[in-house]
Amino acid sequence: MLKNAWTWVKKTWGKFNDWCATWMPGFKTQLAAGFGAIGSLSAVLQEYITGLPLDKFMTGTQIAVATAVLFSLAFWFRSLTDRS
Repeated sequence: MLKNAWTWVKKTWGKFNDWCATWMPGFKTQLAAGFGAIGSLSAVLQEYITGLPLDKFMTGTQIAVATAVLFSLAFWFRSLTDRS
């Protein structure tokens, strides 16, 4: 029973990855990596840029988490290029 469920999950995840690989190949990686780079740069330069009230919108921790998520997505999108 558990083996059948695991096989179904792997098959469904594979179909989802195949579908994602066909949708805008290459652009998703560049977009996610670009947003991650912007987030990293803003987190690093937050205290150096005067007049930028970034802490009113997001804390440094939120920016770091968002950046980590975006870079993780970029690596996942990059792995999808093997499927197309």
